[in-house]
Amino acid sequence: MAMWIVEGVVRETGNDIKTWIEAETQDEAAKAANSKGILVSSVTERDPLTELAVPAASMQEFEAEETKRKVSRIKSDSHALIPEYENIVTDSKAVKVVSLILLFVGIVTVVGGIIALASGEALGGLAIAAGISWMILAPILGLFSSLAMAIRDIARNSFTKVK
Repeated sequence: MAMWIVEGVVRETGNDIKTWIEAETQDEAAKAANSKGILVSSVTERDPLTELAVPAASMQEFEAEETKRKVSRIKSDSHALIPEYENIVTDSKAVKVVSLILLFVGIVTVVGGIIALASGEALGGLAIAAGISWMILAPILGLFSSLAMAIRDIARNSFTKVK
């Protein structure tokens, strides 16, 4: 592999840059520089016998700038990095549905128990007690569902949002 001196301009900042890139051909060096965000103006083969060597610091500065640009892009898209916790949402919805079903079954059981008591069935009182228990349990499950979503929202809000 040969060493190539690449001169150009950093695409995003407009700053001049002169650096070296290791590649097989001049075209490959130009393509490599372009993929790193450099608008290439010239590519010449590096002659180790001359003082054309570009200090390594030049490339390190460029890479540091490139890293800063990537971080700033990530920060501007930070909403994409906040986890959604889909499993908490799904489980919370399932618990909410179960609580609604339990409430409905409790109401039906109480009504059935009242009808059974009116017709003289001895188990009507037990059915009413069971139905009331389920009707009490239903909103408790609903609260757990809401609590899970609140904890999820707290966790999501703990991520820094950059404006």
